[in-house]
Amino acid sequence: MPSLFQAEMRPARILRQVAEALKEVVSEVQFECTDTGVIVQAMDSSHVSLVSLRLGSDGFQSYRCEKPMTLGVNVGHLVKILKCAGNDDTVLLAAEDGGDVLRLKLSDPTDARVSDFAMKLIEIEGDQLGIPAQEYKASVEMNAAEFTKVVRDISSLGDTVQITVTKNGVGFAVNGDIGSINLQLKAGAAVPALPNSPRKAAKKEEPEEQKVKAEPGVKQEPGEKRKRTQIDDDDDINGKKPKKGAVASPAKQDVRVVCDDTVSLQFALRYLAMFTKAAPCGETARLRMAKDVPLQVEFDIAGPVKEGEDNVLGAIRYYLAPKVGDEDGADNGAGGGMEE
Repeated sequence: MPSLFQAEMRPARILRQVAEALKEVVSEVQFECTDTGVIVQAMDSSHVSLVSLRLGSDGFQSYRCEKPMTLGVNVGHLVKILKCAGNDDTVLLAAEDGGDVLRLKLSDPTDARVSDFAMKLIEIEGDQLGIPAQEYKASVEMNAAEFTKVVRDISSLGDTVQITVTKNGVGFAVNGDIGSINLQLKAGAAVPALPNSPRKAAKKEEPEEQKVKAEPGVKQEPGEKRKRTQIDDDDDINGKKPKKGAVASPAKQDVRVVCDDTVSLQFALRYLAMFTKAAPCGETARLRMAKDVPLQVEFDIAGPVKEGEDNVLGAIRYYLAPKVGDEDGADNGAGGGMEE
């Protein structure tokens, strides 16, 4: 019998978010499947950016890979299929060694609706990319939703951003035709997360809604029925989800900076905007920089919430070559390119 690869992921939205994040940069990828998990490394057509994905085998509901296997996939086609799944559905991936299709089984939580797809695999020319280890002089960790907002805000004023990391924080400066902006985030400053920012905190049992019972013959005043409709900061940080109608305080996450040497480099904003498509995958974004080397932007991939632990399935990393000098760069929007 041919060797088999089979992996089950639940909820389906996780795999769909990962596929959509890949699609922003590359159209075709090779899934390198081994007994330890799935790895993807691919470069965009302009050779300016590179994406690297890692999904550990222990993050799947079930995982089986009898021998190393390479699956060539059109990412756009994969996204179309995964959009047929509900957020809480289960995705079962299966392929045989030497086969020409990737089978996807989508099923809802009750197995009342089951869809079977057979997606044709493709041949992708080129060797597996090797990403050399880099020694970064500065790194920034912040809320992924806040990073997305920063990129969106500064993109309205120009095409190129100067990112400067010091021990005091990180700055984003843009000079465009209509004006300029210099946005500073201080190290250690608590930045409010956006309301829809994903959480990694463990889900806890919520106490039943407390109601104030009216004494016999006493009319209950409006608003007494819900005495606890606001959740304080401590509850919010500990990951308790507010009940419907409750007013929750925004989560906060410090901007953390590790800086051995001040680093200041220019990058094409349109690529950073592409990278932020991975922000829904997890709560944290990390930027790593060093002089004359590509910027690394990393997002955690959060799995289903489990009691008492942070369930991180893996990570998706993007690499972007810095612009050289004050030149506008080539047609790809950057002055330097990634080396294969």
